[in-house]
Amino acid sequence: MDAWVPAIFSRTGGFVAVPTVDLTVHFRAALPLASARADDAYLVRFRTTTAADGFIEEDGELWSPDGVLVAQSRQLALMLAPG
Repeated sequence: MDAWVPAIFSRTGGFVAVPTVDLTVHFRAALPLASARADDAYLVRFRTTTAADGFIEEDGELWSPDGVLVAQSRQLALMLAPG
C-alpha cells in the first residue's frame, strides 16, 4: 500500500520527495484469498483530499479481480520542495 506513486503527483507536475511519516493498513479480507492466482491483476485507488503546511494525507484501497476489498490504508506524508 506504500509502493504506489503518490496521488499528489497528479498535481505537482513532476517528481517531488514524499516520505512517509505514518502508515496504517487495515486488511479487510482473510489472506490468502481463496480465489487468488499468481497472474491476477488488482485494482488500486489512491486519493489525497487534505494537504496543508507541507503534509498530505492519502487514502488507499486494494481490490481483488472479483471485487473483494482486500486492504485499506491511510498515510501521512511530508511533501518536500524540489532542490
